[in-house]
This record gives sequence, C-alpha cells and structure tokens, in this order.
Amino acid sequence: MRTQEDLPLDLCTALQECDGLLVLTEYSEETTPFRMAVLDHFMAVTRLGRAVSMPGVRSEHFHFIDVDYASLERDCDALGAILLRSNRIRIETHDASGTRHELSVSIRECNPTPSPGVVPEHEWDNAPGGETFVLPRRHSAKGSVVVTGSFPGFPLCSEEEVILFLDRGKLVGIDGRAPSHVITDIKELFFAPDSTATPKTRNSTALCEIGFGANRAIRTCLGQPVFDEKGFGTVHVAFGRNRQLGGRIDSEHHHDVVISQGKVYVDALHEPLLEDRELALGTRNVWPSWRDARPGRNTVHWIRSAGKDCEEGSEGQLHMNWYTPSGTRQHTRIGDVETSEMASVVYSLVRQARDPVGCSQVIAALRKRGLCPEEVHGLLRVLLQYGIIERTNGR
Repeated sequence: MRTQEDLPLDLCTALQECDGLLVLTEYSEETTPFRMAVLDHFMAVTRLGRAVSMPGVRSEHFHFIDVDYASLERDCDALGAILLRSNRIRIETHDASGTRHELSVSIRECNPTPSPGVVPEHEWDNAPGGETFVLPRRHSAKGSVVVTGSFPGFPLCSEEEVILFLDRGKLVGIDGRAPSHVITDIKELFFAPDSTATPKTRNSTALCEIGFGANRAIRTCLGQPVFDEKGFGTVHVAFGRNRQLGGRIDSEHHHDVVISQGKVYVDALHEPLLEDRELALGTRNVWPSWRDARPGRNTVHWIRSAGKDCEEGSEGQLHMNWYTPSGTRQHTRIGDVETSEMASVVYSLVRQARDPVGCSQVIAALRKRGLCPEEVHGLLRVLLQYGIIERTNGR
C-alpha cells in the first residue's frame, strides 16, 4: 500500500471517526509507505484530530518519551529562533586520518519547524519528540560529511565511519571505514544495487531535511531514526521524501542519517551552534542584542518594511509571527528585551511610512532612549538579520 487510495475501506471509515490516532509499526522500507498513507488520510479527513507516529517504538523505549516537555519545548523553540535568522548551515567533520570535511547547505527563506512532541490540533508528529528541523533549499547542498552516528538499521560503532559526498543537493557517493557488507547495505538504502550513480527510487538521493536533536533522554544511537535523530547534541541529514514535512520532494523513502561528532555553524551566530554534542542555546545566542551586533560591510542609510507579520506585545516588545512549511503558526520575540522594545519603535515607523525611511529619522525616534547613531546601526543590523526590514537606495 503506497497511497491513500490503497487503504482498506474499513480502515478509512475508522480514521474518519477518530479524534486521536497512534500509529505503531515496525520501522522498515516496507511499512513506511503504509504508515505515511494512514497519516496522510487521517490529516485529510480530520478537522481537529491529532496523530502520533511511533515507528519502531517498543515498550522498552517508552522512557525516551518521559521527559520534561516544558524544557524540551524551550530548547526546540530556541533552535527555531536561531535558524529563523540564518541563511546557511555548515557542518564540519574530520575523518580518522584527520582530513577535514565540510558540508554547506542554504536554508535561505526556509522556515524551521520546532518538534518537541506536543502535537497541536490537526497535526501529526513523531514520538518521542525533541528536534528542530529545516528543509534545505533545493540543489544547494555541496561537500562531504563524516557520519559516526547511525543510518536506518545501522548504528555505527566507535571504530566505524561513513563519508557522504553531495553535489547540487544530491548524494553522489559513499565511502568509509566499516565492514564492506555494511558499506554495501548502506549504499543500497539510496542507490540501485551495484551503483552509486543511479538512485534506488525517484529522489532517494535528494537531501530533504536537516535537523538538530534536543531530547536529553537520548544519548546513544540505536540505528532507529525515530530515536537517533532526537538525541541531544546531534545533527541529522535526511534524503528522500519531505512532503510529509511541508516540502515538495516526493519519494518512496525518507532516510535519516545521524551525525554524532562534529561542529555546526550558522551565520546567525559568531560561534558554533553545535560542538562536542553541546548546543549553544545561551540567552545571548537565542535573543541577540543590538549591543553585540557586528558592523556590516555597508552602513545602513535607508530602510523599509519587509512585510513580515509582526505585532507589539503588551509590554511594548516586538514579536514576529512565522509559519512552518506545513503551515503551523509560530511566535518569537525579536532579540532580547531591550532590543525588542527599541525594535518596536522602528517597526512602527517603517510600517506606517509609504516611502523608505532614512536612518536620520530612526535616530531621531530613538534619541530619547539615549542611543547614538552607531548604536542605531547595531539595532538595524539585528532587524535585517530577522528580515523585518530591508535596505533600499533611498527615495
């Protein structure tokens, strides 16, 4: 069964009467199409129902679900806030010989999705929860990455590593230091037998997701993606289908590859987002300050509203509403408290103006807060990072 149309009539009837759905299946290539067809149909016929997908989960794994969801939600939201103002992800790893590998992926104009395991109405999610992911810009991924975590069905031991090579957003080669039968089996997840040039199925080699694990209850790789990709301090890359995540790539497969060692850089931060399985989720990283904004290449002279959905909160702070690829509404504050309060003044100024606003007008509006011109430019750089405003060439 590969599509909703293939589902038995009695199952479709039962799904129409459900308010909640739990899908417990083995994790395998054979069961995945059926599981996705059930979830797709349930989402199509329900109005307020929620669904949880638990492929490969057994009773001995339930402790992975018993976590502090308030803390997990904060971490996932913090990752989302950082990725929201980032344009590129760079994963840096080293192989056993010390050779450096770098994988660069554009996420420009791709909103992230926090997935803490708390399922909203008319949505579905995996359990256990605990990741924030983003869909990459098509054809942008290029480089190589050393995998020391796991592939579906293949947890790697400490002496094993597999190197993936990507070009124009697709997997183009696999090499590594592991038993030959393991390398062969891993290749056959993505490629036709005895080939590294022909995809196993349509889009099976297309990079379709990059995610960060935030579940502190998961610290080891078991070879089961539903757990491994949530492991705290890991990053995973997935190949194949992402329509279930709100993307446009269709495929018969979705394979998550978990990277447990390395550094991850994003252009929103001065330091690595991920290093030695620790995430840089400190207050200054998550909520940038105008005080720390680095000088840009060019001084900002004229600005205008970029049309983002923003609103002023009850305490005078600026918040931005944004939407994940699947349409879920998210909400984030713009910078730290001080920055957010000043950002509200600037946003009000540019939103109401028909013409571009000069920096001198912004300085005048903020002068009563004691800011000098250099400090105003720091604030504008934060707003540019969030995409709240954009530069113009003047009137």
